[in-house]
Parts: sequence; C-alpha cells; structure tokens
Amino acid sequence: GGVGIASAGDYTFAEEKADIKLSELALGIGPFVVGPAVERKVGKSA
Repeated sequence: GGVGIASAGDYTFAEEKADIKLSELALGIGPFVVGPAVERKVGKSA
C-alpha cells in the first residue's frame, strides 16, 4: 500500500496530525513486510 511506498523513499513528508494505517492490520495479519521500513521511518513511538 501507500505506507510501504512512502517508507521506501529517501524523503517522506507528513502533517503532524497525519494517520498512518496499515491495511494488513485490518485483515488481522501482521505487517511483516512493510513493518520494519515503517518503523525505521516513523519510529517505535508512533
């Protein structure tokens, strides 16, 4: 999805109140593929 693509880029911009939602979680599965990339970009506290 879009979160994975945004996480793969060198520069990513978002507003302070932006929501980041992983479609895998809505399906009841873990985001094992994009999860590490998102964590590196956003951080663990988000």
